[in-house]
Amino acid sequence: MPTQINSTQHNTIELYEAYSLAHEQSADTHAMLGAILTEFNQAKERLHQAYGIPVNYLDNLKRLLVITNMMVSDHIELSQQLEQEYTPTDLVEA
Repeated sequence: MPTQINSTQHNTIELYEAYSLAHEQSADTHAMLGAILTEFNQAKERLHQAYGIPVNYLDNLKRLLVITNMMVSDHIELSQQLEQEYTPTDLVEA
């Protein structure tokens, strides 16, 4: 029976570490997409000023970036929830 308890604890720790890493990587991706959107908006404005390209010309690309950022944001919430669910009790008590 102790082997099963150790196995369960081991699995919980592995799940915690996996969800923790997923949360961290998703947060990094979210930050990078935010930076890309900022750069995109600045480039779009410069193109409009320099070459007269209509500002709505690239709206579909912006829409795709925003949707992707929302998907990553949803993944952040889920991975954070699962990370908290699988946090080993010894980490909660510390």
